[in-house]
Order: sequence, then C-alpha cells, then structure tokens
Amino acid sequence: MATPSPTPATSVPAAPRKPAPVPGQKRARHLRWTRIAAATTVVGLAAFVGLALWKILTSKPSLLSSQEQGCADFLDGIAKQVKDYVEKRGRLPETLGDLRHPDLASTFDAEPWDCWNKPIEYRIVDAAKQTFRLRSTGPDLKPDTADDIHWPADQPWR
Repeated sequence: MATPSPTPATSVPAAPRKPAPVPGQKRARHLRWTRIAAATTVVGLAAFVGLALWKILTSKPSLLSSQEQGCADFLDGIAKQVKDYVEKRGRLPETLGDLRHPDLASTFDAEPWDCWNKPIEYRIVDAAKQTFRLRSTGPDLKPDTADDIHWPADQPWR
C-alpha cells in the first residue's frame, strides 16, 4: 500500500489592500455627517416648537378664576351628595339641609354656603324625573347676572 505523498503547502492569499484615501475624502465624510446632524436637529426643534404652539393654541383658557372654579367644584360635590340622597331615599331632598342626616355621608353641618358667604341655591326642576339645579350668585353677590355659577353648567337656572 502506498502512502500518500505530502501535498505542497498552499499559501493563503493576502487580503486586498485598501486603496490609499483620496486627499480630502475624510473631511468630506465628516462634513456630510455634520450636515445630517444639523438637519436632524433643526427638524426636531421645529417639531417641538410646532407641538408646543399647537398645545397652547388649542387649549381652552379657563373662564373662571380660581375662586370661581373652586365654587364650581363645590357645586359638583353637592350635586353628588344630592344624587346619593336620591339613591338612598328614592326622591329629591326638599332642601339642601335634608342632606345632613346620620345615615348619609355629608361633608357639611347645615345648608352649604359658597365662598362669598351666600347660601347655595337649590331648585327642583322636575321631582318625577329627579332633576334639580344648584346656583351660586358669584362674586357680585347678585342673582341672575353673568357671573352666576350653575350646576349643571350647561343648563340655565330657570
């Protein structure tokens, strides 16, 4: 049996050499990326400013002062207590003073007053439908003026 003859060692071809950089090629690449980064920054800033302006222009300014808003929130709380009264009793209370009862969760001791030291007005619109209205006379302390605060806000007092 013949032994195989050794094969001559094959040489591994060398990796191709990179061509020498053309003068200014590195600088041109740097300038290209600088332009891309600048354009991206400008587009991002423009988008941010546009979004901020859109948010400012589309937001509804509050027409109520903080004191008036607090009174509107107070009327919302009273309306919730009236609705709780209706759930437990099956009818609307005759006065807001009726909300103060040991078996009812009420946050005031007597009939509620607004932040201008005037009593909150309560009116039953339709007892059968259990609809009612609440009103504060507002900062001018006069009823039926433009600064009156109503609950529900989208319904007239009368």
